[in-house]
Amino acid sequence: GAATAGEAAGQRLQGLARSAFTLYLRDVHDVLELAAVDRSMGANAMSKAERSFDVVERHLGALAALEQSLSERAANDARADFRAAAVLMPSLIALSVLLALGITMAVRAAMLKDVRAIGAAASGLAQGDLRVPPRHYGRDEIAETSRALDASIRNLNRTLRTIRDGARALDPGAAVGTPGLATPGVATPDVATVKPAGFQRQRVRDTAATAGALQRQASELQRSVAGFKLDEGSPAPDLRCVGGLEEPPALKGGGRLRLASRKPKGGEGAYS
Repeated sequence: GAATAGEAAGQRLQGLARSAFTLYLRDVHDVLELAAVDRSMGANAMSKAERSFDVVERHLGALAALEQSLSERAANDARADFRAAAVLMPSLIALSVLLALGITMAVRAAMLKDVRAIGAAASGLAQGDLRVPPRHYGRDEIAETSRALDASIRNLNRTLRTIRDGARALDPGAAVGTPGLATPGVATPDVATVKPAGFQRQRVRDTAATAGALQRQASELQRSVAGFKLDEGSPAPDLRCVGGLEEPPALKGGGRLRLASRKPKGGEGAYS
């Protein structure tokens, strides 16, 4: 480009100036030799040396003009580059900010999706719905919390199944209708098949142990959900009892939950 052409012109002018200076030195040497022999001949030879010096001066002037033009061109190019940078830098900064904002919003949307899933699970749990829909878990801390919450709900579901089966064994006429706990194919036993009192006392102890396990699982579930704040605009579930389960209506106002039992008929013994 222009830089290559200027460099070639500068090298050519340097070569011409070097040759002219060499010729000037030779003419000056001749003048000195002639002046040592005859001063008049030396004075005449001085004109030739002066012409050689004029040639050297002309080449040096051309070289200086070329250097000045190249300097001005470089300054103009630098000024143009600075103006372009002054226009492009704000654009690049704005583009970087927009890109970072877009990535942040995408990450926030992905995180809020998991947070809303946890909030929906907690709300369903507070309403007594123990069904766990299939979902894809990520690899971050929120996904770990969601996985722990779903595992606690599954354990709670299994424990409630055990308690329901124990209640059915104690009272064949009782029906426990908890959403997500329906067991197809399980028939209600007949009154005539009720086990003796000793066996039913054992079932009561087993049910009490299962209820204790349920309380521990509810405590673990409470620790999993405790301190977890949903995003603004999402209503927080009403968790007013241990483990995040809604307080049953029978317990509101200080009432006690009693196991329904039937009075014995005739000479039948009472249930233990």
